[in-house]
Amino acid sequence: MVRALEIYLTNPGAYRSGWPDLTVIRGDQLWLYEVKTTDRLNENQLRFLLDIAKPLGLGMTVLRLQPIPTDRQPSRRRWWPF
Repeated sequence: MVRALEIYLTNPGAYRSGWPDLTVIRGDQLWLYEVKTTDRLNENQLRFLLDIAKPLGLGMTVLRLQPIPTDRQPSRRRWWPF
């Protein structure tokens, strides 16, 4: 992860909007996830993948979200966890 940040800092303007949506660190493991709905990877995201993730052997997963079909209208009631 340190090396990835060092590369990022060489050109933060180019990598800023390319960093994946989710960075999950647990112990010595690192997961990178890019979340997409209808769009595709943009130029900066591809740059991050090719310049940082791939050379450093970092795994990066693209998650494509799809709506769940429903026949009902969403409830107007709001549920709060507190």
